[in-house]
Amino acid sequence: MPRSGCRAHARYETHAVLLDATAEINLFGVAPGSDRRTELVASLSGSERPSLRSVLREADVFVDLTTGSDVGYFDAITVASPADLRLRIDTLAIDFAQRIEAYESRLDNLPDMMAFLRAVRELAGITLDVA
Repeated sequence: MPRSGCRAHARYETHAVLLDATAEINLFGVAPGSDRRTELVASLSGSERPSLRSVLREADVFVDLTTGSDVGYFDAITVASPADLRLRIDTLAIDFAQRIEAYESRLDNLPDMMAFLRAVRELAGITLDVA
């Protein structure tokens, strides 16, 4: 279903698996348009288990997010695409690492909830256009 604030052609459908020790969600980023969405859903709904190689087109991206919530389980992000995304992903990973390091270095000096919320926005890279 379309979410408010998104461009008219964007459709978001999420299905997550929440287990005792982990939570997982798969995201498919595909070209806009109902034809591509219909094709993707059909390729994922067949009687045979599809491979990512057969499902993804050149501009598509598949992302699997796994969060470990129990001892011995870990967080993971898996990204797959026919396109070479290494430079973009490496750039994002460096940016994430710098943001996390900056956030963690400030944790003991956050005096109140507002300071915490500002730190989380900076961690996430969110820029608000409000005073």
